[in-house]
Amino acid sequence: MPSEDYMEDARDERENIIDADEDLDLVDEIDADDEESADDTVTFASLGLPEEILAAVTDMGFRVPTPIQAAAIPPLLELRDVVGIAQTGTGKTAAFGLPLLAIVDADERDVQALVLAPTRELAMQSAQAIEDFAARTARLDVVAVYGGSPYGPQIGALKRGAQVVVGTPGRVIDLIEKGALDLSNVRMLVLDEADEMLRMGFAEDVETIASSAPDDRLTALFSATMPAAIEKVAREHLKDPVKVAVSTESSTVDTIHQTYAVVPYKHKIGALSRVLATRAQHIKEARKRPTPPLSLCARAPMSKRCRWSCRAVDSEPPAFPAMLLRPSASAWLSA
Repeated sequence: MPSEDYMEDARDERENIIDADEDLDLVDEIDADDEESADDTVTFASLGLPEEILAAVTDMGFRVPTPIQAAAIPPLLELRDVVGIAQTGTGKTAAFGLPLLAIVDADERDVQALVLAPTRELAMQSAQAIEDFAARTARLDVVAVYGGSPYGPQIGALKRGAQVVVGTPGRVIDLIEKGALDLSNVRMLVLDEADEMLRMGFAEDVETIASSAPDDRLTALFSATMPAAIEKVAREHLKDPVKVAVSTESSTVDTIHQTYAVVPYKHKIGALSRVLATRAQHIKEARKRPTPPLSLCARAPMSKRCRWSCRAVDSEPPAFPAMLLRPSASAWLSA
């Protein structure tokens, strides 16, 4: 279980590393793809994760980290701030979530880690992933806070003592103003999809939240792009950060065929069925083999309408298999 001794030792090691870098005039920038090619034997077991966290990852069936995970996890475990440039779908949640759990002390009931996400869907998914990563860590609680839901349950969960909070900037600000969320003991702050948060107008909220956390905290910023506004945030709120970059070539977007149609709400299911049927026929003709299984993944929690949508798609001719998948830690580790 991480303790104050762990934090002090890691801080001393961090200072030694920074001093060495200054003496040698090193540039703290890592190309995650180059690092992976330089050492093809990198595994989660070799990253220095605590035993209970490594056991949880192993239980999920994962052995080899993605490039962003392999590059970002070690410096975060050394308590060095990190700027990660990577597209969605490269495994960023595990890249910050696993070190976050290593730093948090489950025996203390204060909020010790805060993850900011631009949307409620991403906040809920990240919170669930971190909970799954902590499956082997006793007495550790993760709370997701976001707008559009009653304050009562979220405030109640915070009062019961949660060490990790994942939330949207607006709701986090509201809870701070209500006195329900205290950031004075935060050890790690994560800005996930920072460029999207700024694009959505959360710049002022991010500034307020970052200013409310202790100056000696660990900070990780992950973004798909690095515009001037993000560089400004990094300069103001990160200290001597290690920059980790994953090339766009590693993104999964290019492997996905994307189609959209503008239709009235009541015709959505029928339109979706037609699009899928047409796509499936094209695949079948091109590959001369049966249509591959189709999976539908709902980003929000499963609802009656989502389950009905899957049944409707599955029943439309030509029939094809359809599944509703709940986002899990497995998806965040590998996708």
